[in-house]
Amino acid sequence: MKTPLAIKVHSLCKSYREKDPLVILHNVHLEVEQGDSIAIIGKSGTGKSTLLHILGTLDRADKGEIEICGKKVFSSSVSSIRSMHIGFMFQAFYLLEDYSLLDNVLMPAKIARHPTHKQSLHYKRCVGLLEQVGLLSKANLLAKHLSGGEKQRAALARALCNDPDILLADEPTGNLDPHTAKAIQALLFATTQKRGKTLILVTHDSEMVEPCKRVYQLSEGTLQQIK
Repeated sequence: MKTPLAIKVHSLCKSYREKDPLVILHNVHLEVEQGDSIAIIGKSGTGKSTLLHILGTLDRADKGEIEICGKKVFSSSVSSIRSMHIGFMFQAFYLLEDYSLLDNVLMPAKIARHPTHKQSLHYKRCVGLLEQVGLLSKANLLAKHLSGGEKQRAALARALCNDPDILLADEPTGNLDPHTAKAIQALLFATTQKRGKTLILVTHDSEMVEPCKRVYQLSEGTLQQIK
């Protein structure tokens, strides 16, 4: 029995229009099975983050089709698809510095207007996630008092708050020292595999690429599988 697709991309194109159009993506095709882990690599400025943001419905392509968990992405369905199926990790963390760690992790549920009181499903899930990433003892600490590694662990917990099918990670170890980066890498793969999540990451880190089932290179707007 064929594994269902988490993401299906057909003929995706993206350009930035200034005086001379700059082609970022040209006829990109991609199929990612549920539970798969893939890495997208390439030189800086080739459009890796742009592609990831389009896959996550944070940006729009000029042409092409995207299906997420069997649902075609239209402008009218973007918010619901993102809320139900996608979680994000970013290089810059993007935590709310003057909010507690727990409040940050619960934020996707609050944005989606899910109940977040102490007896709610999302509250219990987030407490469990904080325990899994080793931060439960710091749940009430303000985010600004966390180290870089702790912030990225918090970002991983936040990304999984709404129990998404797909986790998109944009240079998740880019701001971390090598030792901390290795710990985040191990935690990221262990957590997504344990929970059966699809992982798509953009990275310059060769060690982050190694555990991935497939690796793609983005060059001159074209995506090619190299592993």
